Amino acid sequence: MKKEGYQFEGWYVDPECTKKVNPGGILPRVTQFYQHWIPVWYPIEYDLDGGTNSRLNPRYTSCTSPAYLLQPAKKKDMVFAGWSYEGQKIHATPTGVIGSVKIKAIFEKPCIVHFHTFGGQILNPMQAIDGQLDYLPEPRKYGYRFEGWFWDQNFNFPYTIKQHINESCVLYAKFEESPFTVTYDAQGGISSRSNPTSYCFDDPTILIKPAFKKGYIFDGWYDQIGRKHDFIRHHSLGDLHLVAKYKKAAENGQDDAE
Repeated sequence: MKKEGYQFEGWYVDPECTKKVNPGGILPRVTQFYQHWIPVWYPIEYDLDGGTNSRLNPRYTSCTSPAYLLQPAKKKDMVFAGWSYEGQKIHATPTGVIGSVKIKAIFEKPCIVHFHTFGGQILNPMQAIDGQLDYLPEPRKYGYRFEGWFWDQNFNFPYTIKQHINESCVLYAKFEESPFTVTYDAQGGISSRSNPTSYCFDDPTILIKPAFKKGYIFDGWYDQIGRKHDFIRHHSLGDLHLVAKYKKAAENGQDDAE
């Protein structure tokens, strides 16, 4: 007698197979006997390619075993990409098998994405899972406005989060200067036409020329918190509103300022 995937266990006198026939013993007065078969347990072999398996993964299976979810394997400096059985990617043990089973672990080199921000905020590298980033960071750079990520340093090929990443790479942040405004309140006087009305973070230090008001001596340009500004210094930040202050000129003194 043979039943594929099963091992014959014995004869029974009841259909539930609870009363086994004892060879050599006294047979009950019955006219029918019942075969009892039990599944054969087959080993599961894991091809780990130098990695290590999860202790939770089953080591044996039978033709009646349900599908068990397979846990990921690990391998140093590699990313686990799934399990393969007979050339097909699987997530659980195969069912209805007769014979030993060989399951292969699939590993891939990690896709590490580095970010070049050209002097902006330093960002940690990120790993692309299945070719995708979870999110795209938006770096900051003093005095600049972030315009997006690009595949190249010349900003010819933009990158979007929907695009697939096949290998480790560098993404480049594009920034545009964000100018700050400068406004003047000459307090009835006249501001120099050459005074700047805007500036950028990376501009060199800019001289602010004095205002002129007849009968007064120019004392300086002051911002809203009382700080005097003779210059807009390199790497300054923020809009400026400057108010002119004067001193009354002596009657016999000079009453103008350049």
